[in-house]
Amino acid sequence: LRLVGSEMCIRDRFNTEQKDLQIANLNEQNKLKEQQKILEDSRNRIKIYGIASAAVLFGIVGILLYVGTRRKKRINQFLKSTNESLGLKNAQISKQSEQISDSIDYAKNIQNAILPLKEDLDEMIPDHFVYYLPKDIVSGDFYWYYKIPDTQKIILAVADCTGHGVPGAFMSLVGHSLLDKIVKLHQIQSPDKILSRLGSELHGTLKKGSDTVKDGMDIVIVSIDLKSNKMLFSGARNQLFIVRGEKLTELKGDRIDIGKSKETQICTLQEFDLKKEDQVYIFTDGFPDQKGGETGKKYIMPPFRELVLENSKYNVDLQKSLFEAEFDKWREDQEQIDDVLIFG
Repeated sequence: LRLVGSEMCIRDRFNTEQKDLQIANLNEQNKLKEQQKILEDSRNRIKIYGIASAAVLFGIVGILLYVGTRRKKRINQFLKSTNESLGLKNAQISKQSEQISDSIDYAKNIQNAILPLKEDLDEMIPDHFVYYLPKDIVSGDFYWYYKIPDTQKIILAVADCTGHGVPGAFMSLVGHSLLDKIVKLHQIQSPDKILSRLGSELHGTLKKGSDTVKDGMDIVIVSIDLKSNKMLFSGARNQLFIVRGEKLTELKGDRIDIGKSKETQICTLQEFDLKKEDQVYIFTDGFPDQKGGETGKKYIMPPFRELVLENSKYNVDLQKSLFEAEFDKWREDQEQIDDVLIFG
């Protein structure tokens, strides 16, 4: 009986343990299923979030593309309208520029027309040259000539008006007109008196309006008697060179401002007895003031004197070519800074 009871107890315990083990296995399986379900749910949520995020991103990109396309279209329309407007304005500016250029070209013709005729100069001064190089189309430098009737006397003037281009050209027309009036109409023929009268006439002409004009001119006036070879000279801030053989003589003008004072200025008259082979050079400061060379500095007056003395050995046509060549060589690719005028 004891044995039988022991076996029964052992069997019951075994059965109980088996049931407990089965229950534990079931619980583990249930937990595993729950975890799988949770994992599946997480995966599903991630998919949903991913799809939603992608949809939002595509939506944003779509909106940006739409906005960008609209903006680009508006910009293109604006650019097209602007280009059309600029095209019209450029056409107007081009037309105005052409009209201005035509006007300045015509002004150049007028300015050239008032300069002395080469034929007139050749008749009285066969051996001469004029190196005339405006900085712009028209010039503030000018030269003036007059032969006193029934005599062998001539009057020459070389002037540098304040400024260049159109303002200088207007001044040159005024100066030329005043010289005609003073010498031809009022019969004033001495260079110092011409210069004094020119100063007062120029000041009166420029100060007639309410605005003050601070312009004037640097000028040399000479009177030469081709019969006696006597030369009279008067100048304002400009000089004159005379070359005799290997010697250069300089006659300097007064340090006065022509046209800037209402008072009649007393100008110095200088006399010089010329000889047959003497060479006379009247010029403005355009050549010696030109910047160039390796250092980009001015040519300056001392080298210009040496150039005049060296060139004086040759005939007048070659001299002009030599001055032109030296100026171009010195200037090279630099801008011309002023009008150039040499009367030899």
